Amino acid sequence: MGIMVRRLPNRSTRRRRRARQSPPRTTPVYIQADLNMVPLEGKDSEAFGHAFPSRPGHNCSIITFQNIGPQPKTSNTKRAISNAKSFSRCHASISLLAEHCLNERELLPPHLFSHRIARDSPKSSTYLFNNINTDSSWNQTGGTGFIIDHALSSHKITHGADPTGLGRWSFIRLRGKHGSTISLFSAYRPCRSTTSMGSVWNQHFRYFQSAATPTPLSLLHL
Repeated sequence: MGIMVRRLPNRSTRRRRRARQSPPRTTPVYIQADLNMVPLEGKDSEAFGHAFPSRPGHNCSIITFQNIGPQPKTSNTKRAISNAKSFSRCHASISLLAEHCLNERELLPPHLFSHRIARDSPKSSTYLFNNINTDSSWNQTGGTGFIIDHALSSHKITHGADPTGLGRWSFIRLRGKHGSTISLFSAYRPCRSTTSMGSVWNQHFRYFQSAATPTPLSLLHL
């Protein structure tokens, strides 16, 4: 009587078979895009910042985050006028801002950011925060803030900023139906940069007195 013997594959053979049968692993690719999925890579630069996106429809509200880049000193410059018109046209409910680079303590009232935006959005509210722990000219690297349109202004409970006074983040809290609340934060965590004494990294380094702490401390404190 004959005997049939089935030879089982060894472990290495089984692994090779599973590798052939399994779909290839792909690494997800993330892109920065506007609401219409148009990549912002070409528009993203420290010199000019991000463009304000447009609201896709009339039956929605949008919250945007703008790395608007260094803002000019005066409100009558082409860029200041363009920013005010862009916010008005995009119909955003709230625009969270980063790296505006304005030290409003050194600006005259007609050139404050709130006055610039109010020209085209007269009922909006604007708040900017930057490092108050150092003497600086009107142009101070870093800073956060936000713009809120007139429709949501009545829902604002409070607003504030990083308690260290570094301007690392700012927030606004809104009240909705049935006592519900939501808090929105605009935060800026700097990369290590020692090339300029005025860089955001060096501002934080001088405050905390440790080159290893500015970046991780931003997340810890937030």
